[in-house]
Amino acid sequence: ENLRKSLAHSYRLTAFIAVGVLILSQSFASLVLTGLHTPSNIIGMSLLYLRIIFCGIPATAAYNMFASALRAMGNSKTPLTAMIIASVLNVSLDLLFVAGFGWGVAGAAIATVIAQSFSAVYCFLILRRIDIVHLTRADFMPASGMNARLMKLGIPVVFQNIIIGVGGLVVQYVINGYGFLFVAGFTQIFEILCPIILGKLNGKSLGESGGYSCDNPHQKVNSAQCCKSLYTCNLANDHGIHHCIKLLTDIP
Repeated sequence: ENLRKSLAHSYRLTAFIAVGVLILSQSFASLVLTGLHTPSNIIGMSLLYLRIIFCGIPATAAYNMFASALRAMGNSKTPLTAMIIASVLNVSLDLLFVAGFGWGVAGAAIATVIAQSFSAVYCFLILRRIDIVHLTRADFMPASGMNARLMKLGIPVVFQNIIIGVGGLVVQYVINGYGFLFVAGFTQIFEILCPIILGKLNGKSLGESGGYSCDNPHQKVNSAQCCKSLYTCNLANDHGIHHCIKLLTDIP
């Protein structure tokens, strides 16, 4: 019962916070881009892209909520599967909307929002199959101190993400000062690095979650070895980054 109440209140808090962040993001998008010294020849497209992406904040928040609930119950395969399918869907829709329909940055943003929405729906459909977390209207009824406890648990992660976000803004501010060509180059390199970093995180999460959910010690060892193998594969990819950069640029 406490699990269901915690989950129900987490859903409600996530919905309220997502709507609040959506409103704030849309309100300050133009101001932030100006403050970051975004090059004048791309600030219009940047603003359009951000406004569409910000519309997907509720979908991103929903995915994070459902994925966290699944991982908490030892199922980290579903969130990983959702992200893999969503990535393929995103790339496919990018080609369709940008190259096929000629929608430009708007098409790329719409493709991202659709892919994020898919990942949220996918995780929700898997989550609802678990009997222990079937929610009723009674689970959403106010419970004394529940919201405060949930906020207390989430605040450290919020501050961690704020620090990471502010760091990213500082880096982007510096990069914007070099002009739009440098911005484009940085974005392409980030596209190479991001899947590798996510692969490491998901690989470790899969192994750790699988290990904790096993009662058999041999299965825990196998899970840890799986985690180690996935992590090693991604380290091997790291060594290929330099070669990718050499192919895409004139940097030795």
